[in-house]
Amino acid sequence: MWGSLALSMAFFVIILYLPGFFFLKTLRLPGITAVCCAPLVSVAFYSVFSIVLYKLDIFATWELMLLPFSALCVCAYVVSELVRRRSGASVLPDADSIGRSGRLDLNWIGLAAYVVVGIGAISLMFLRVLPDATAFYQAIDNVHHLGSAYTAFLSGNYSSFGSTLYVGEDALIDPFVDDVAGFYPSAWHCMVAMCLSALDVPVALAANALNATVAGVVFPASIFVLIRHVFADKPRVVLGGAATCMACSAFPWGFLIFGPLYPNMLAYALAPLVIFAFCKVFQVGAKRSARVVYALVVVAGLLCALFSQPNMAFFVAAALVPFCAIELYRVVSGHIAGEPKRSILGALAAAAFVCFACVVWHVLYRAPFLQDLVSFDWPSSTSPLQAFVNWLSLSMTWWSVFHAILAVLVVIGFVYCITHKKYRWVAVSYLVLAFIYAAGVAGPYGLKHLLSGFWYTDSFRLAAMVGIWTVPLSAVGASAVCALLAKALASCVKSEGCRWAASAAVLAIALLFPSFWLNGVGEVNTPIGHMANLARLQNDGSAAPAALEGVPVDGDVLDGNELAFARKAIDLVGEDTPLVTNPNDGSAFLYAADGANLYYRYLSGYDSSTEKPESKEIRLHLADVATDPEVREAVEKTGVRYVLLFDVEEEQTDNDCYFNAYNPDQWVGVNSIDDQTPGFGVVMSEGDMRLYKIVA
Repeated sequence: MWGSLALSMAFFVIILYLPGFFFLKTLRLPGITAVCCAPLVSVAFYSVFSIVLYKLDIFATWELMLLPFSALCVCAYVVSELVRRRSGASVLPDADSIGRSGRLDLNWIGLAAYVVVGIGAISLMFLRVLPDATAFYQAIDNVHHLGSAYTAFLSGNYSSFGSTLYVGEDALIDPFVDDVAGFYPSAWHCMVAMCLSALDVPVALAANALNATVAGVVFPASIFVLIRHVFADKPRVVLGGAATCMACSAFPWGFLIFGPLYPNMLAYALAPLVIFAFCKVFQVGAKRSARVVYALVVVAGLLCALFSQPNMAFFVAAALVPFCAIELYRVVSGHIAGEPKRSILGALAAAAFVCFACVVWHVLYRAPFLQDLVSFDWPSSTSPLQAFVNWLSLSMTWWSVFHAILAVLVVIGFVYCITHKKYRWVAVSYLVLAFIYAAGVAGPYGLKHLLSGFWYTDSFRLAAMVGIWTVPLSAVGASAVCALLAKALASCVKSEGCRWAASAAVLAIALLFPSFWLNGVGEVNTPIGHMANLARLQNDGSAAPAALEGVPVDGDVLDGNELAFARKAIDLVGEDTPLVTNPNDGSAFLYAADGANLYYRYLSGYDSSTEKPESKEIRLHLADVATDPEVREAVEKTGVRYVLLFDVEEEQTDNDCYFNAYNPDQWVGVNSIDDQTPGFGVVMSEGDMRLYKIVA
C-alpha cells in the first residue's frame, strides 16, 4: 500500500501543478513563479468546472477533469511561445530573483530546498508514524471528509453543490428528507475523488496522500515564493526559510491532529500565494501587463478560498491590511512635495484605509449570511496573559510544546523587520494576526467574535495563521544563525556555500528533531516530535484507550478487531444490503472505508424536522420489532434486514467506545438489542460484536 500512496502523491503533484503551470506560462510568468503559483489555477479550475459538470448532469471522472484542460493549456503555451519568439516579446521579468552562485540558480536551489525539507518532514513525522497507508484519524469531522470524498467519486459530482452521502439507489434509504446540501466547500474532496477515479485506491489512502502533498510540497513552495518576493535582496534569508518552513507546530501539523481540518489546510497552504500575487500587483516599477496577470492570480486564489475554506480570504485580508496601509502611505507621500506635509497626508491616507478596512470587516461580521459562522463559539481557553505567553513561546494550541529555538528565531526576525522600513509591514502583520489569535482564545465574548468569528473562534485555525507568518520572520533569524555557524566552520570547510548549507541543514535538524528518550529523565517531547506522537496515536486503531489520555481524540471508536469483524459481515450479507448500525460506535467510517451500505451515515441531525418517520422509529424502537407493527412497517419500508453492533456488552456512555458528542438516548432502539431480543437472530458473534438478522 505504501507504493500506492507514493503513486497517489505523484498523481496529486501532477493534477496540482501541470495544468496551472502551462496556463501561467501562457501568460508569460517567469518559470519559477509559474511553478509555485500553479496550484491556485488548478484548484480554481477543478472547483468551477466540477460545478459546470454538475449543472449539466455530466458524470465527472479524473480524465474529464484533468486531460482536456491540461491539453488546452499546453497547446496555448506552445502557441504563445511561437508568437512570442516571432514577435520578439519577452517573458515578464523576474523582479524577485535572488541571483546565481556560479552556475547554480539560487532560485531553483531555494525552491528545491524548501520542498525537500517539506517532503522529508512530512514523511518522517507523519507518514512514517501511520500503522499503514490506509490508516485514518477517527474524529467526527473525518466521517464527513472521507464520506463526502467517497460519495463524490461514486456519484460523479465533484462540485461544492449537491453534496450528500446517499446517491443513486441509496437515496431510497436516506433517513432525511431533501438531504442535499446547497453549498459546501469541496475542493479537497474533489481532488480525493479524482485520485479514487484514477487509481482505484482506498479513500483513506488518497486522503493521506493529498494531505502529505499539500503539507510537504504545496505549502513549502507557497511560502518560498512569498519569502523570495519580500526578501528578494537578501538571498540568504530566502534560503534560510527552508530550515524553518515546517518548524511551527501550529501549521501544517496542527491541522493533521485536530478536527481534522484537511480542507482548511489546503486553503491555508495556498494563502501565501494569494498574498504574494496581491503584493506583485502593487510592486513598484511593475509593468501594467504584469499587474493584470497577477490580479488574475489573485482572483484564482479567491476562488480557491471560496471552494476550499472561505476563512482563508479573511486570513489574507488581515495579513495584507498593514501592507496596503504602508503602500498607500508611500504612494500619497510620493505625490506631495515638501515635509512635513508629505508625511502627514500619507499618514492620514494610511489611517483612512485602516478605518475603511475596519468598517468592511464589521459589515461582514454583521452580514446575515455569515451569522452561523461568526456566532459559533469555542469557549475562551486561557487568560490574556497566558495567551501572550503562548504566542511568544509558539505553543498556541492545547497540545503544542514550547519551541525555544524557533521562538528565538522569530524574535530576531521580528526585531529586524520592525526596524527596517522596507520589511516593517511583515512585522506589523504578525502583530495583527497575533492579536486576532489572542482575542479568539482569551478575549471577552464580543471582541472575540468580532475579530476571530470568521474562524469559528477556533484556536487551531487562529494559531495556524500566526504559525504560517512565523516562517518569513524565522527565515531572517535563521540566516543570522547560519551566518554564525558558517563562520565557526571556516577553519574546516573552505567553500562558503558549503559552510552555509551545512549550517542550514544543522538548524533544520534541530528544529524538526523527533522526540527521544533520556535514561534517568524519561521521554523528551520536541515540538514537532510531539505532533508526530499525537498523529501516531490518533491513527492507530489498536491503541489502548489508556494510551490516549489527554490526547485530542474521541477514543478508538473503531479498532482493528471491529474493522475485521465488519468486513466479514459485509462480505456475508453483501455490499448492497442495508445495515442498521449505531454510527457513533465507529461504524459510520465503514461507508467510506469499506463501501458498506449503511442506513445511518451521519453522526448528527437526528430528531430534527427533516428526519423521516421510519428513521425515527428504527432509532428509538427497533428492539420492539417483534411486537410493534409500526416498527415492522418502518423496517419493510426501508428494506433493512441486518443490524451490526460493536459494543453490545459495553456501557452506552463509555467514551472509549463512542464519540464524545454521542447521545445514547437517540439510539435506544438500536442499543437495546442483544442476543435475547425477540425478532433478532445472531448471524455472527465475536466478543462484544454482533451481526443480527431481523427475523420478525
